[in-house]
Amino acid sequence: MNNEVESGGVGGFFSRFSWIFYSPSRVFEDIERGAVGWWQPYIWLGVINLIVAYISIPVQRAIMLLNPRNLPEETLEQGIESFERFATFGIVVAPIAVLVTALITALIGYVLVSILATNANFKRFFTIYLYSSIVANVGYLLSVLIVVYVKGIETIRTTQDAAFSFGLGFLAPPENKFLGACFRSLDLFAIWALVIVGMGLVQVFKMTRNQAIWCVVPLWLISVVMIALGRALGGA
Repeated sequence: MNNEVESGGVGGFFSRFSWIFYSPSRVFEDIERGAVGWWQPYIWLGVINLIVAYISIPVQRAIMLLNPRNLPEETLEQGIESFERFATFGIVVAPIAVLVTALITALIGYVLVSILATNANFKRFFTIYLYSSIVANVGYLLSVLIVVYVKGIETIRTTQDAAFSFGLGFLAPPENKFLGACFRSLDLFAIWALVIVGMGLVQVFKMTRNQAIWCVVPLWLISVVMIALGRALGGA
């Protein structure tokens, strides 16, 4: 009874944010018994991405000034003007973009889950994925904070300088976008998030550890593709 009270309401909403980092099984218990919906972790993701989008504005502007795509000067100036004009719009759209991206990723990942789990349920899987994404996004927020407030915008001389990695990102070769994306995906918080997804699959859907690993691999591959696309478009 006490556990149900602790997990419910506003208290449970805030508690699960911390539990997903140090006691994810408690979050999975709530998901398993239907005490939490996908919108709860999404609220956290939306807030985190609003902050990231706002803090990242000077970083994105610095990257554009580096002109990694070798645009003509006039085109570059027009691009910077457009970016500054629509920067606020980008902040507002950030929570929507993260939801759409998460939904597409979860739908792709769910294909294998539905095959391997006899009690597969997309809403529960989506909730697990969104909670795990909180971990990855907190890591991304920390990396942006380090670039902006610790290293400083003035230190950005290459696109590599515009990113901070908690893993092997510093080994990412700038000339090979896909290989670089593979290295950047091997980040402490990103791997932590994938492990949490696997733990959730085992606990909520009663999968074996090997089955959970097979379901997590496509999620990692999707992250690699997304990072590679970002780098190809001139991102850090």
